Amino acid sequence: ESTGSGPHFRSPRNIGVQASGDLAVLDACREAIFKVSPSTGDRGIISSSPTNLPCMGEPVSIGVQADGNLVVLDASLNAVLQINPQTGMRKTISDADTGTGPNFQGPSGIAVLSNGQLVVINSGASAKALYQVDPASGDRKIISDANTGSGPDFQVPSSVAVEKGNTIVVLDDGVNGILRVDPNNGNRKIVSDNNTGSGPTFKSPLNLTVDSNGNLLVTDSGLLAVVRVDPNNGNRKIVSDNSTGSGPAFQAPLEIGVQSGGMPVVTDFSLRVVMLIDPSNGNRKIVSGGGVGTGPNFVAPLGFAVQANGFYAVGDAGLQRVLLVDPQNGNRTIP
Repeated sequence: ESTGSGPHFRSPRNIGVQASGDLAVLDACREAIFKVSPSTGDRGIISSSPTNLPCMGEPVSIGVQADGNLVVLDASLNAVLQINPQTGMRKTISDADTGTGPNFQGPSGIAVLSNGQLVVINSGASAKALYQVDPASGDRKIISDANTGSGPDFQVPSSVAVEKGNTIVVLDDGVNGILRVDPNNGNRKIVSDNNTGSGPTFKSPLNLTVDSNGNLLVTDSGLLAVVRVDPNNGNRKIVSDNSTGSGPAFQAPLEIGVQSGGMPVVTDFSLRVVMLIDPSNGNRKIVSGGGVGTGPNFVAPLGFAVQANGFYAVGDAGLQRVLLVDPQNGNRTIP
């Protein structure tokens, strides 16, 4: 939306022409009617829902704030939303209308720094960058890209996580590996790739997290595996794949988190389930979906996080909602 000023469209559906010649546009996502000047493209909202809660389109990544609220990165809205998991209340933290700085273009991963600031990895064709987002103001700034910091450039960054020392690790399918980013100067360094560290080579790494021991855990859809990476030397080892461990075979392992006790938890996009992985032997167990648990079935599970209370938060692009999952029985609810 480079033409005209005013609030941005999110899901424009229908259009009409007013007697004045202005256009009336219904935006289903915003639950609002826009007035648009046909000569300038300027936009204004003339009617909206009294609740006016931000919708969700493609919740690709989820972080957990210190107060327990969820921060949800929505790729189709190019926005960060905040959700109270107790009440279900949603608000926009940062998007083209909220906060200053470069707009998101194809954001794919979010994480929370120890100081509460957010980091978002942006994979748009013209903006492959790591952003820092102030959750209070929504302001955005680039902390690492081709012009900020030294080291290998981002190519196809897909996921971001924060290590104990507050350094940032980014999974990049183009690099076919993991980069560590210094948040103070934006410098990038390869942690593990097919030339750094030993073990099975990545084929199509998608998401990563940091376990309680500081190891990096990666889902790889090419290997159909969860891979453990030593953060010091980059060595890689299969934790679970269709030849390691028993249980349902992976079809499309996607997101990954770690629950209390160090057990990895993985979403499988094709199976539409959440699996628990035993890191000692690679055994896999479905804990929600696929007939386990009650509530709305997963349609297109994308984003994933483990909350402080142990419940899982799963962003589903098909349902366009975040579901909360009880790890004890697999029951799913929409807050």
